[in-house]
Amino acid sequence: HYPLRRQRQMCIRDRFHSDNIQKGQIIGPIKLDEHSHTLIRINGWTRRPVITEKDKQQRLNDIKEKEISVAAMDIYVDRIRNLMRGKKIDFNKETLIKLVEAVAPVYFKAQEKSKTKMQKKFWQMGDDSQINLDDVADQVDEIINQTLFVIDGQSWTVAQFEQELKVHPLVFRNPKMSKRQFGEQFRLAIADMIRDRYITADAYEQGYDREKKLKQRYAVWADNLKAEYMRQQILKEAGSENAFDLAAVQNIL
Repeated sequence: HYPLRRQRQMCIRDRFHSDNIQKGQIIGPIKLDEHSHTLIRINGWTRRPVITEKDKQQRLNDIKEKEISVAAMDIYVDRIRNLMRGKKIDFNKETLIKLVEAVAPVYFKAQEKSKTKMQKKFWQMGDDSQINLDDVADQVDEIINQTLFVIDGQSWTVAQFEQELKVHPLVFRNPKMSKRQFGEQFRLAIADMIRDRYITADAYEQGYDREKKLKQRYAVWADNLKAEYMRQQILKEAGSENAFDLAAVQNIL
């Protein structure tokens, strides 16, 4: 979905890069995803002229950063396109349908239970808004050794798919999907997961894991996750799980 997102960004940018836009004008429809479009009405705009040298330098830096980001995304999309060229995922329709029928009700039940904190990630332990495999264990066990899909001549069983989810939770392109759309979005999320697996393998092959800046970024996130884990353990042992409660902060943390 990166090419689609990039195409959407370019479409919106090109529509705004015009001297003929008028107040009250309608721009669009602009495609957001496979099933959604949007319209934009121009209510007005605010001009912020740069005056000081500091303002001018900041404006130049902001533009430079944005242009680099756009160019980097173009390179990234091309890299993915070349990496995935010729690859095709063949799903076992019967197994896919059974898996969808097993997880869909639990997904939407969790979504309704915690709409305010619903995240795009899926099947990740420790979050009430996401599915716990124990909830569908009986149904999944029936197809655990069946082939879910085949890619590059390699068959993936439901068991292998389940193991992959432990390191890469599914991320839906459209988390606000309807029940009718769940099957398609589930299939697309699996495709994105497999794509990310190829991207990761390519990154290791290119030696990115040995880059100094990435090692530093890795260390920062590792420290963050360890700190969050330790905080949860301390609060749990003290009989409290609300890290934002003032009493917990003062008396426990």
